[in-house]
Amino acid sequence: MQLSADECRALLDDLDAIVWEANPRTVQFSYVSETAERLLGYPVTRWLGEPEFWANLIHPDDRAHAVTSCAAAVRKVEDHTFDYRVVAADGRTVWMRDVVHVTADEHGQPSRLRGVMLDRETRDTCRDFSETSLLASRRARLAIIHRKRTEHFPAP
Repeated sequence: MQLSADECRALLDDLDAIVWEANPRTVQFSYVSETAERLLGYPVTRWLGEPEFWANLIHPDDRAHAVTSCAAAVRKVEDHTFDYRVVAADGRTVWMRDVVHVTADEHGQPSRLRGVMLDRETRDTCRDFSETSLLASRRARLAIIHRKRTEHFPAP
């Protein structure tokens, strides 16, 4: 079964992540999912229309490192993942994890960037919830084992 273009767009926009595509030389976006506006408050038209939008979105203290480390990985045609802070439209600072896939042309040169930006707080909350659930499950099992032992071997 194949999805229509509208179904694909709806699928991407329902994710709690920003799916994007950009030019590797200019890092100007050619596609950004609608989730970008919901998560960070900037309209997609700004992401697509402003050549320096991504760099300007990054928190000033993280900007130089994020831009140079991304550019270095792109030059090597290496997929990469990195974390940095962005400033949302309402002034909030949001930690993002950017997972980037670099596509090369027939000459081995970077031809396209595709990626997913994840809000680290959401990701960390999910991980923390999972770890808490695992810990609670282990404690429950230990309590059951302890209860069974005391039933079989009552205290004198």
